[in-house]
Amino acid sequence: MELIVVPRLLADLLGRIDDRLRSELAFAYAEHVLGVCGEAMREAERAAASEYLGTAHDLLTGGGSIERLAEAHHVFFATRGDGSSQADRVMWIAKLAVDATCQRALEEHGVRARQHYQPGVLDVAREGQQLVAAWAARSADSGDAASLRRTASWEEARWQLIRLVAAIPVPGAAAAGQDPE
Repeated sequence: MELIVVPRLLADLLGRIDDRLRSELAFAYAEHVLGVCGEAMREAERAAASEYLGTAHDLLTGGGSIERLAEAHHVFFATRGDGSSQADRVMWIAKLAVDATCQRALEEHGVRARQHYQPGVLDVAREGQQLVAAWAARSADSGDAASLRRTASWEEARWQLIRLVAAIPVPGAAAAGQDPE
């Protein structure tokens, strides 16, 4: 029997999908982590992270504007702390997803400085796995913490893989005028 390494399979498949689906999954992965680890944040932090993701998603789907995203960007960073708290680390997933999908637009409009590296959906997925693992092990004693982290990380990768497979359209369905779902 061959062992299926879910995170490796996820990484391989994420490299094979189109940009539109990568963007949708980056948002879905970040939103899932915010839901799983939401108790780490105060209401204002949850709202800022959700608004940042939502306005970025709206921009990509044609229902938003760069001005709205710029405002959400500023609110997000005004709300987020210096990165030292658990809430700050959980909020970071929203920043990664926005960077994976809208970084160049934010740079072009002077909202943020130009960066050479742009994260992708795989970065969002990996960060999500780490955050969920840390959240699961937060109150465990040291003997259980490693096992809890491993299990939670694997479960998050599995959830991500299932979400990816569910989002892949049926081959030829769009060309035949069928609903891909």
